[in-house]
Amino acid sequence: MSEVGLTVSAGRSYDLAVSIAVTVTVPEGIVLAADSASTVMAPEGVLNVYEHVTKIAQIRMPRENKGLPIGAVAVGAGAIGTRNVQSLLAEFNLTLREDETTAEDLDPKTVSKLLLRFLSDRAVTVTPGMSPAQLMVAVCGYGTNRFLPEQWRFTVPTDEKPARYREPLQDGQ
Repeated sequence: MSEVGLTVSAGRSYDLAVSIAVTVTVPEGIVLAADSASTVMAPEGVLNVYEHVTKIAQIRMPRENKGLPIGAVAVGAGAIGTRNVQSLLAEFNLTLREDETTAEDLDPKTVSKLLLRFLSDRAVTVTPGMSPAQLMVAVCGYGTNRFLPEQWRFTVPTDEKPARYREPLQDGQ
């Protein structure tokens, strides 16, 4: 984790915890990468730094026991309430079974919508009356019978719908 000191024009100094996530898409594939540190903050400062946190997940269809060519990477808040991001992403994969969703129904945009709703619901129920820290998520991958990757992003709790992060590559580019 990188610690950065920031000074603003009013002369105040702040310590920032920095998370890094990278998504790279090329016609032949997608790369998702993130640092592995998570900082637990309190009003008085840093409480703890966990150095081996998983911030990347492959979207899986438990009922069909297969992974999809779709992944998610999360940065920002390391948890919603007492649940860490890794735990929430694992639970999201299990909810796909309950929705009677099939792998053919899912593309990165649909996964983004479902994941945003899932995480937003948790942010409301886990932290009632509080403003949770922002969790930024990028969902990247391929839809059924699509040959070029897509990237979508959203922030919990502020976004109501995912936004396309980048227009998909076109053939020959």
